Order: sequence, then C-alpha cells, then structure tokens
Amino acid sequence: MSLRKAHVLNWAVRDSFSRDQFLRMINGNRRLEDVAVRFDPAFNRALDLAAGDRLVSLERKTTGLIIQLLPAGYRLAEDLEKHKDCLVSERAFFETIKKVSEERIRELLDWETDE
Repeated sequence: MSLRKAHVLNWAVRDSFSRDQFLRMINGNRRLEDVAVRFDPAFNRALDLAAGDRLVSLERKTTGLIIQLLPAGYRLAEDLEKHKDCLVSERAFFETIKKVSEERIRELLDWETDE
C-alpha cells in the first residue's frame, strides 16, 4: 500500500470518533466540519523501525513510497491473528472496510468544497 493510504488508515483506526468519521467519509457523506486527516510523524518512525527489523519493505516509486509486508511481517501478523482478544475494535474496523482503493484515499485527501 502507499504511504498516503497507510497514514490515512493509521489516523482512521485510532479511536471510535475517527473510525466513524472515516466510514462516513468513504461512504460519500463528508461534512464541512470534518477534520482533516492527520499524518502522524511517529508513524514514519514506526515504519522505519519495521523496515529495519525486516517486517516491511519501503520502496520509492514515482507515485510515492510503497509499503509491503515481508515474510517476517506476515509471520508476526499471523501470530497476532491467533490472539482473538488483541486489537478487537481495530480488527472490527478493518473487517468493516475490507479494501479501500488508493483512488478513494486520494479523493479523501484532495477533497475540496464548492462553498
């Protein structure tokens, strides 16, 4: 996934307010009072650490940075999956959205009003 998409999902999953707001926004019900998606600089540091531990690869493309899970990252994710009482609300959120396209993320970030 792109770094932009990862940042949006990182913001969206943080709490119930941002999860609700994100779901509403991807369903086309964005409001003027909606806060902008916040890019957390600590997330970049976490990605750098994950890349250093060879959990993910970070590849620069003309479209931006692409993040991909490596075998060790898959194993870690599989281990987390075994703990059903871990990250319950986060899992439910990601199950709800399934897949969000890069195009939809771009639309959310480039949103403008006519007012």
